[in-house]
Amino acid sequence: MNTKFFGQFLLEKGIINREQLLEALDAQRKSAPLLGDIAIEKEWITAQQAARINTEQRRQDKRFGEIAISLALLDDSQIGVLLSEQKFRRQYFGEILAELGYISRDDLDTQLVKHRQYNNEFAAHIDTSFEDSALGTKARAVSELFSRFYQRMMKTSISITDVFNTLPENKQGDLFWTQTIQSDKTYHLTLSLNKEHACLIASNFLDITIDELDELSIDAVCEFLNTFLGHAYIKISNDTMPKIQPPQHHAALTNMPISVCTTLMFDSGKFAIGVSISIAE
Repeated sequence: MNTKFFGQFLLEKGIINREQLLEALDAQRKSAPLLGDIAIEKEWITAQQAARINTEQRRQDKRFGEIAISLALLDDSQIGVLLSEQKFRRQYFGEILAELGYISRDDLDTQLVKHRQYNNEFAAHIDTSFEDSALGTKARAVSELFSRFYQRMMKTSISITDVFNTLPENKQGDLFWTQTIQSDKTYHLTLSLNKEHACLIASNFLDITIDELDELSIDAVCEFLNTFLGHAYIKISNDTMPKIQPPQHHAALTNMPISVCTTLMFDSGKFAIGVSISIAE
């Protein structure tokens, strides 16, 4: 769904600041353990089996439960229990803000109503932006797929914030990763993100802590993009067996002649990330 997170809404309204947003997001993540962690607690699977399921999620566009069932590690009833327990443990973002003293209960209720009203208008705006975009159907499909992929890889949600028909600007500190698909046309898929976000993606992808942008972290983000494109190429190209080139890292977007482009901007609450689909001239 094309909606803006409640935290983003409050931040843009000046009701909370970024430090308060990040503190509340961190508390919310800690309140909702992953399904695999709960299953391990219940001794239904081992840590090695959970890791196997997570590895399969990189290869397939499927939920944790679907893969666990397909591997005969868990059954439907167990997945139902895990989902119920995860939902029970997870705290609402607004409740966390109130507990931290960053918003009063009365103001929280007021802002929740305003947020619902805003989201109805925002969803309509994003839908119109997709309809008006140069690669509307493809862009919408990639948007939905990337939202799921990012959440499964990074264990946090993102929401779409904008859709426009140009490549992202070369902002100070931004980095770019591009991968090319050659089929009926030549397509480019480009990620734009900052150094800190790149290091976080590399850390999650490799399951180690990475604080510096070096060859290892650059290669890890390349593989992140390559893994996503393994799911997404069918949404972009009409060819079922296109030629996919290795991802490349760029300090800036230069010398990329394109005929049409649609860029999707996402936000996780802490980081922004752009995903651009373009067709070469």
